[in-house]
Amino acid sequence: MSIEPGEAQNRYPQLNIYESEKMDQVTRLLKITGLCLLQLAEQHSVQSISSDPLQSMPLQSQPVDRRVIVIRQSIFNHAHESTLRIEQLARTLSISESRIGHLVKELFSQTFQGLVTLERIKRTKS
Repeated sequence: MSIEPGEAQNRYPQLNIYESEKMDQVTRLLKITGLCLLQLAEQHSVQSISSDPLQSMPLQSQPVDRRVIVIRQSIFNHAHESTLRIEQLARTLSISESRIGHLVKELFSQTFQGLVTLERIKRTKS
């Protein structure tokens, strides 16, 4: 449904301008909804970890390294943050930044930033 510019100007004064308290409530509701959606997506991601094309080790022949799951979950849980850095992952796994960089490259044949970018692209597509 399209509206002519003149008609839009006529309708503008009829819009309800909400109080800041009501806008705060709407903001909180949207945040909660977003967090619920992220949690559902995380559950789906963890359930489909074996079908992820980034996983370099087939589940049938080798057990999944716990670090693979921790790295995936960390990227999934924080990919939306613009401040996501490899240092956070290094702290989570209690290893040096240099070692985590090499480990990510070894396990996924991708850099940490490459994995973050792939996750962000996947989210954008969906």
